[in-house]
Amino acid sequence: MINKISLPDGYQVVWSDEFGNNTLDKTIWSAEERRSGWIDGECQEYCGENCISVKDGYLSIKPHLTTNNSGEPRYLSGRISTLGKKDFTYGRIVARMKIPKAKGLVSYIRLMPTEGYDKETDNYKEFPLHGQIDLAEISGSRPDEAVSRVIFGYPFTQRSGSYRRLNIDFSSEFHIFSCEWDQDEIIFACDGKEYYRTSYWFARSGETEEPYPAPFNKPFHVAIGVSVSSDSVSNDSPAKSDDNDTELLVDYVKVYQKHLHPRQVVRPARILTLDVDGTENKSRIKNGDNNAFYVAEGDLNANVCFMEDELIITPSFVAGSSDETRLLQSGFPFKKDETYEFSFDGRVDEERTIKCQFESDEDGKQIIEPYTTRLEQHWQKHRMLFKVPEDYKSASVVFAIDPISKASIHIRNISLKRRPMNEDRRKFIAVCGVWDDSDNYSLFLRALQNEELNRDYVIASFTFTATNSGTTQAELELEFADLLTRMDLAAIIVFGEMIKTKDVIDRLSEIGHAKDIPVITFQHKLKGCINADFEYASGFRKVVEHVVEEHGAKRLDMFGGFENNPFSEERIRVFKEVLEEHGIDSSKSKIFHGDFWQARAMEVMDDVLDKGYDLPDAIICANDSMAMGVCDSLRKRGYSIPEDVIVTGFDGIWQGQFHTPILTTCELDYPRISEQILLRIREWDDYKNKADDEFFIAYKPLFMQSCGCKVGSDFPWAKLVDVLTEENQDSFRHMLEMGRFVSRMTSSDNLDDAADNLRNSIWMWKSQYYFVGINEQADCCHSIFHGRGNRYSNAQKFYRMRYPIPDYDIILKTDSNINVLLFRQIRSDKQAFGYVVNGYNRISLRSEQRFEEFGLFVNAAVNAVNNNRKLITKYKANELLSEQDFLTGLYNRRGFFALINKMINSPANSGKILSLFSIDMDRLKTINDTYGHENGDIAIQTLGRAIQKFVRDNGVAARYGGDEFAVAIVSNAKLEDKVKDIRNEIEQSADSDPAMTDKPFEVGVSIGISEQTIDRSIDIEDMILEADSKMYADKMARKRIRGV
Repeated sequence: MINKISLPDGYQVVWSDEFGNNTLDKTIWSAEERRSGWIDGECQEYCGENCISVKDGYLSIKPHLTTNNSGEPRYLSGRISTLGKKDFTYGRIVARMKIPKAKGLVSYIRLMPTEGYDKETDNYKEFPLHGQIDLAEISGSRPDEAVSRVIFGYPFTQRSGSYRRLNIDFSSEFHIFSCEWDQDEIIFACDGKEYYRTSYWFARSGETEEPYPAPFNKPFHVAIGVSVSSDSVSNDSPAKSDDNDTELLVDYVKVYQKHLHPRQVVRPARILTLDVDGTENKSRIKNGDNNAFYVAEGDLNANVCFMEDELIITPSFVAGSSDETRLLQSGFPFKKDETYEFSFDGRVDEERTIKCQFESDEDGKQIIEPYTTRLEQHWQKHRMLFKVPEDYKSASVVFAIDPISKASIHIRNISLKRRPMNEDRRKFIAVCGVWDDSDNYSLFLRALQNEELNRDYVIASFTFTATNSGTTQAELELEFADLLTRMDLAAIIVFGEMIKTKDVIDRLSEIGHAKDIPVITFQHKLKGCINADFEYASGFRKVVEHVVEEHGAKRLDMFGGFENNPFSEERIRVFKEVLEEHGIDSSKSKIFHGDFWQARAMEVMDDVLDKGYDLPDAIICANDSMAMGVCDSLRKRGYSIPEDVIVTGFDGIWQGQFHTPILTTCELDYPRISEQILLRIREWDDYKNKADDEFFIAYKPLFMQSCGCKVGSDFPWAKLVDVLTEENQDSFRHMLEMGRFVSRMTSSDNLDDAADNLRNSIWMWKSQYYFVGINEQADCCHSIFHGRGNRYSNAQKFYRMRYPIPDYDIILKTDSNINVLLFRQIRSDKQAFGYVVNGYNRISLRSEQRFEEFGLFVNAAVNAVNNNRKLITKYKANELLSEQDFLTGLYNRRGFFALINKMINSPANSGKILSLFSIDMDRLKTINDTYGHENGDIAIQTLGRAIQKFVRDNGVAARYGGDEFAVAIVSNAKLEDKVKDIRNEIEQSADSDPAMTDKPFEVGVSIGISEQTIDRSIDIEDMILEADSKMYADKMARKRIRGV
């Protein structure tokens, strides 16, 4: 439940009412009296304060059904307004309300025009010439949807938007509705989330029109009430006497204003921007004086009209697919080799496709292949970028509509414009690796960030998942690799040792060869490629020599990586060689194996120290991670480094720079990396014919604190602490925001909802470039989020995108301030959905980590939405969803009993044992109150998965609601003696669920069981009562154990 929302800068409260008294504040409000039928379609009487009260800090409006003297129904209700008392112009109004849930009732809060009120007639004259703003209107029969409107014009014209989310019920708890009313924009929000805004309105009566922004530039007042719909305007049955206990509760109403600087505002231009076709046709539908569409053939009786800024097409019949309706506008000149962008916003009353075509007016020839666009029930922008193969003096834009449905098609913002392309642009260097080796991969990417390279090239990183060739996952990885075919590349760099999947490595190589560009493979020799590697031995040798020669170490031991690992074995060999070269018997040195891992090295060090290990002069480690584990183990026991023993690492990962002590290590020769890559790119014609071309990148030593070359005072510790603190805070904030994002998305079935949620979740990271694209049909990429800074867009569909991102040519400009793009695939185990892209000027390990976090969370959200879509599709097909709990995916009570009946009536189950479990989640209220309802939902979902995992295919699991679950299992033996084991299994399964990672709470359950043999005498109701009784007894016993 949301209690408050933040306000934009500059707003101050001008008046508010929190209903703290026991009576209505008459200095603010008037309780209105209105006859029945005062508004068409409404049958209530507003009867002053008879249905209005102020109690317990809330305003209550309680409709009442009674009868008149003739015994006919009489509906009484309440309406209050600030007319003549608190009128205002421009500002922000916020109200916190809970609406009554009852058929026939409509709750509202709206702004009404003060000047439009006629005292003589006690009514609003020429409605809605003077305007009306519906902050929120909610039907009691549809308490999950709030509608907001801007009403204007004469006769009636309106613009509206609605807020509807799964698992939201405006009658079950309070919600905050707000409206920000400015000179040229009106914005509506619920619980702080914007869902509709408009700038288009007018004040017109016949041919007379007041200047914009009339009518919304004059004083308005607030009106709150509950109306009762008549049968003629509502699909609901009328209100009943049973509904007399329902009430609208208002917690507060607040009005804010800020200082406004008067400015010249203009109404947005009419949205259709195509030129006039110059023909005369009685079927033409005019849009202003200069624009026109007309029905050329097909359904000539189709209803085609303009509703202000919308073109609305309603077919008059449904027929065969050959009878398409063609709505066109002609007269557009196209020039050869020019690039054009055609776009429009579209929605439909029933999901369908339409075609967009471009045809020569001379011979009807198709200029380009038609685009098939899929329109959905919410507004989406459709964008097509194309190049014209020859000159056309005159051509037509055509919407071709197959008569497969009589549902209306809504189109607006139609635009055709020339799109200048940036020809003087940089190229990409694609770097392909695996995030599992993030430290080394990050070091390499950062090595490519230098002014010389970024002047001509943008780095594009593609992170794959190491998997086996020939698997479904490998096939999905190949699809991801194919994005490179659509990029203007200068080179492809492949980390074969990281990727490991042969199919992917081969595909990347093929793409590079097909483009005739250098393919540089690191640590994976491949025929026809430039084979590069890191030269570890020389750098590692210098570290060992330094410890022996400069620090006089005579007794040295070593931590290698995995046994028999070639990288580990090479460093062990070098270690022994250096010792022998300096007259030290290497056979006396102990070699430990820490598996290249900090925790494992620490574990091994702890073990040898516990056994009385005699410390040598120095411990040489094959990488930094193990060196940190060794240091941590030594410091726990009071040893000082390097005073008691020298410890060195290797590979220069970032953690070593912040470790105590700061590690002596080696780092890559960064300048040589970019130098060698640029050399191959710039002189490719010379290099591509060379057989077995290769180069090596050496490591150079960094002698730091852990060997004694530097002391603590040599390092800027305060700065290091600040860096670590900031990165830690950034990690916490990002994980928190992304967790909230996924939690909000788990119940959504609309991918475009992601944009609204993402917009609220990335407030700290606006400088990045974002693109989240979902592949739909073969030539359509559905962008659910796209933009940079504060300019984000969503609900866009791009057709036949030549490049993987829509603003490809802008990114490649030298002044774009984007030098690195990170790509990650969005997929499930069996299906690729699309990809996510982030762009940066410069990257750090933290920004790469944040990208991987972002990618993982977006992946989870897209998977959740797609899963929800599948559930809803199944529901539409066979009403399965009516028997399913949407939050957990388990059956609900209805589905549970339907399946139990099938189970006990199945002849195959006769004589078997039915075990019926009542399962209740422990401490859900505490989780909700302490950690929020989002975490409560996560806990419920986690328990649902754990219960389903226990049940498997042996029975049925259900969630009744809240924290109540049930399970029915048919088997040959009773399970009552195993209840404790079953509880442990469920709790352990929940605890190991990935969703519970780092959660500050645990999921526990109380269980009761009832068992009977399946025969004609079985009584399910008795079994449920018995199982519930045992469950409550178990819950009380567990509370006593916890001391509650």
